[in-house]
Parts: sequence; structure tokens; C-alpha cells
Amino acid sequence: MDLIDSKNYVDKAEAVIKELIAEAKRSKRNPRNEEDYNILSTTQLRKQLAMTAEMFALAENDNTDQLSHELEDRIEYLRVQFVYQAGRDEYVKEFIEKAGILQILKTINGNKEDFITYCRYMEALVAFRKYHGNEDKER
Repeated sequence: MDLIDSKNYVDKAEAVIKELIAEAKRSKRNPRNEEDYNILSTTQLRKQLAMTAEMFALAENDNTDQLSHELEDRIEYLRVQFVYQAGRDEYVKEFIEKAGILQILKTINGNKEDFITYCRYMEALVAFRKYHGNEDKER
């Protein structure tokens, strides 16, 4: 996956979710419920987003271009948390790999704008998961 930037993160988030749903349909995974395909649940994705939310607020309120050492350490720990969650659930692992989460986190390197873009990307993933995840549900 190509890395995200401030101009493409929304489209990339939508593409990741659409690809995961298409793969679930092709593999005919039994749905977790009648309205959803067996991909990462919105709840699981929100947990992933919650891990970044507090750090996002700290980064946005900082007046420098670089992240503090504390935030850089927390990003490294975030990578560990994603790996742990991926080891526990195959759908989380598939999502993390398709979305390029670990690769993106590795390339932030203390850059505040890159981190904020990553946080917005996570928000976009949650939004598109909710929007496209129930596409076959009768409305």
C-alpha cells in the first residue's frame, strides 16, 4: 500500500474498506449478523481509533512541528497494541495489513503533520466502515 498524505487519506480509507468488504463477499464468509460482512467490526475499529484519540488531541494542541518524545514513545507503543490485537483476531490483522497501519506508524518519525494525517485516516476508516459495512441492509 502506498503511504497516506493529507490529500489522499480519505480516498485510501474508502478503498481499504471497500476492498475488505469485497474480499469478504468473494470468500462467502458467514456474516456475524444478517446485516454485516465478516470484516473488522465498527466496534473493533473504534477501539483502534480510541487508542489514537488522546494522542491526537495532545499533538493538535502543541505549537511545534515535531511531536514530543512522549508522543513518539506512545506511537511506538501504539504499534505494539496493534500487533497484539492483530494476533488475537484475524479480521483485525487483515484490516491492519490492508490499511498499512504499521507501515504508516513507522514513517511518522516525529512529524506532527504526518501523525495528524494518520489520526484523520483512522477516523475516515471508521466512517467508511460504518457507511459501507451495512450496504446490503434494507433501508
